[in-house]
Amino acid sequence: MAVVNPTVIGRVGRAAAKEQTGTGSALLSATIRPVAGDEFPYISHSITYNANRRERIDKRDTRSLVERIEGRREVDWEVETYTIPKTTAPHTNGLDIDILLGNALGASTSRTSPGNHREYACSDTQTEFVPFTLVFEQDGERMDVLTGCVVNEVTFTWQEGEEPKWRFSGMAFKHSVAGRGTLDAATTSASPTITLQPGESALYQVGSIIQVGAATGTSGFLVIGTFEEPNGVAGLTDGQLELGENVGSIEADDSVVQPFFGGSDISSDSPASEIAGEFDLIDFADDGTHTPFAAATGVDGNDIDFSGFEWTLSNNIQRLNKPGQQEVLDFSFGRRSVTGTLTMFGKRDSLLTVHRAKLTGTTDINPVGFHFAVGPGTFETASNVEFTFPKAELDYNFEVPDGSSDDIASAPLAFTAYAAKQNPDDAEAFELKIRAF
Repeated sequence: MAVVNPTVIGRVGRAAAKEQTGTGSALLSATIRPVAGDEFPYISHSITYNANRRERIDKRDTRSLVERIEGRREVDWEVETYTIPKTTAPHTNGLDIDILLGNALGASTSRTSPGNHREYACSDTQTEFVPFTLVFEQDGERMDVLTGCVVNEVTFTWQEGEEPKWRFSGMAFKHSVAGRGTLDAATTSASPTITLQPGESALYQVGSIIQVGAATGTSGFLVIGTFEEPNGVAGLTDGQLELGENVGSIEADDSVVQPFFGGSDISSDSPASEIAGEFDLIDFADDGTHTPFAAATGVDGNDIDFSGFEWTLSNNIQRLNKPGQQEVLDFSFGRRSVTGTLTMFGKRDSLLTVHRAKLTGTTDINPVGFHFAVGPGTFETASNVEFTFPKAELDYNFEVPDGSSDDIASAPLAFTAYAAKQNPDDAEAFELKIRAF
């Protein structure tokens, strides 16, 4: 924290996500202001804004670059979070990262059996992937507002010596920023126009969310025009902003204009520990029912020993663009893929699973299912986050350290998950299901 000028520092920050509403292009472009309950705790985030400016390459007498040509704007983002199980009712509301998980998998549903929980399942219905507004704010000094967000990839990691964590990455329709400035004139309560110090309107962009003095409007004021970016608002002069609603009060000259974060009420639950959880192998029958691996093999597949587990779901999203439009037109979801790595110890009782990766059936490698839980209880109990992969193929790999090492051998088994049923109406027609109890 600086003495003379406040700075943006890594240890301070808040984040919120809220699904957008509307139809047509407005479903992507309309910023939705977060409110209480939309905040989620996070570890880190990054935003990449690419203006795609290309060099002019026609022939000329000079070797110097003389011009760059404006291209289409693209926005990518990434955020990392802990796994934080719910400890208080209602458990049907899901995790703090409910919006991110629901968008990544496609379906987020409240369930009451077995036990109250939130279910996140892979979906093939395009309309279930609702874009959302993602907001990051740092100590009242700066805010990033990402509008029209979609999750392209989600990765879950549970490794020895680390807490279980999530990493989400995706794309956005638009990126807006807001900083901290001061009024150059008192506001008029019945006017949506405010005047900052000369040049300070450049601290804000259309789509940002701000507070003017003590006035906060409807969950913050939405900036709809600036002197640098009029956006159809005529007559703005240096330092002026146009808000989406009247200020509603008289805020004095030199009052602070800063980002407004309306997503308070973060949960008090604690992150899951690396030492709490359970991992089982399962076999799925054709009718969708599943049994413990032990019942099918005679070898205990319940609560197996492993040193790491990581999986990534990719939606393989493509941007749809058209000539004459600077922002992306739409997002198209490609074929979904779910891959990962299960790392097992080179122990005698683990070798059945390791060797299974080499066994072939009539048409493919013999598949195996995974069912694991992160949390304090047994399967299907409160405060657990549970993951089910009904069918996966393991790729054989076994690594033995050299003679100078006392480390034990390990088997990092890469796997590819796929749906146990092809008909989307079947109970097990998914690669992955997550349940938050």
